[in-house]
Amino acid sequence: MRLEEFSAVYRPFHDKLYQSFSYKLRVSSYKGNKDDCIRELIQITALETYLKCLDGRSEGYPLTVLIRLTARDVFYDFFNPPKKEPNLVALDYSSYMVNPDPDPYEQLVLREQMDIVRSTVDPISLELLERRVDKIPYQVLSVDYQSTVAAIKAKLHRKRAELRERLTRG
Repeated sequence: MRLEEFSAVYRPFHDKLYQSFSYKLRVSSYKGNKDDCIRELIQITALETYLKCLDGRSEGYPLTVLIRLTARDVFYDFFNPPKKEPNLVALDYSSYMVNPDPDPYEQLVLREQMDIVRSTVDPISLELLERRVDKIPYQVLSVDYQSTVAAIKAKLHRKRAELRERLTRG
């Protein structure tokens, strides 16, 4: 789609979008400068709609419907910015030992702490702790371990306290 064709269809929607965004901002008790915000929302809507048309992501929608859907998404994203993805990093104990400037004392202390962790916690509890560090929800863990959410929380609490005590005791 060429820009002229897009502009011809988009221009009549400008006033409707302005009214729609104005109403939504008023209802949502937006505290900032509404006119600037509305102009920015309209520009983002136009840009994203045009990019969807160019990429072929219009999914067969008529352009008028695509403009409305994009405006809805833009407004939603304005008030609910995308959350950062959690860093799902598995605990790789060997990576803790890799250091360009290894301090022998720190390595010894770390190695002792890892031995304490391995000797204190059974493999299933260690796996449960690692999965919770990866921010896996309690509900998923309860289904995987065939237990209740309360039992999972209690077990994790006990194991954390046990580890904390063992590591501080030395």
